[in-house]
Amino acid sequence: MPESVPDPAVPSDPSEIAALSREIIEGRTDALRMLFAAQDASAPILIWDPQARDLRHPVIRSFAAELRKLCGDDGRLTLAAFEAADLAHYKGWMMVLAPVRDAEGAPVDFTYLHYGDEVAATYGRDMSGRRTSEIGGYISSFFRALYQAVIARGQWVKSLHEPPSDVFARIWRRLIVPLYDTAGEVAQLLVLNVADNDLRAGLEAVPDPVMVVRQNGNVTFANRAARSLFGERQFLGAAISLEAYSGLVLDLSQPQDAVVDRRMLTEETQIGVNNNLIVHFRVTRSVIYYRDQLYYLVIAKPE
Repeated sequence: MPESVPDPAVPSDPSEIAALSREIIEGRTDALRMLFAAQDASAPILIWDPQARDLRHPVIRSFAAELRKLCGDDGRLTLAAFEAADLAHYKGWMMVLAPVRDAEGAPVDFTYLHYGDEVAATYGRDMSGRRTSEIGGYISSFFRALYQAVIARGQWVKSLHEPPSDVFARIWRRLIVPLYDTAGEVAQLLVLNVADNDLRAGLEAVPDPVMVVRQNGNVTFANRAARSLFGERQFLGAAISLEAYSGLVLDLSQPQDAVVDRRMLTEETQIGVNNNLIVHFRVTRSVIYYRDQLYYLVIAKPE
């Protein structure tokens, strides 16, 4: 197998990331726009020092209001105040990052000290204890440059960006907040991530248990009815198969392209165990096309 060749349009060297960060610090967006355009993605939107009117999503708006109450007279949020606060309601969508500094003290990477369950479920990977650089690609470059800019400017920022097409979300809405230590330096970054996904929202309202499954057989989403039936256990798309999550065994070997071309909708009856009881499920499988990716849509209705 030939070695993968880095995309020349994606900055990866620390000096290239630093150059991108300087443009963000100065409020210039040309480099960011080119970075995302090279991946056929819309340019991200950044709003520094966002006010309540800028935070349209109710979860982000309420989160920001809670944080404002914790800030000192100088408007800064200290690490101590954050750690003492009760923000459990937002924990699933929160990330906390610690900068990894080079010999000169410059932040060149970031370690995820906390990676919320909801973020991991949407992204399909738990990044707890890992670094931003391990994400790879243009998104990693964007994150590192933006986090460096937040530290340099010492300001809150609201960002909206389109994730790679293999992430089951249309857009990420984020609020990034610097956390200060007793010396007045940025010690950590607090990030609230909320994913917009119109399809996800619609599936939540379906009364039958519905799961969205990748071609490799791993679950990337289960709606409220499915979570109630099969349990609230965390399912990460990179780790938990449909069989492991629900006990259902489906033949997903047929290429999804062929299924779509034939407009195939299959139904079958399966026997499973739920709460130590033998249950007959009427399983319907179809294919959906979302953000240039194909997924299996599996409905498992107890008979």
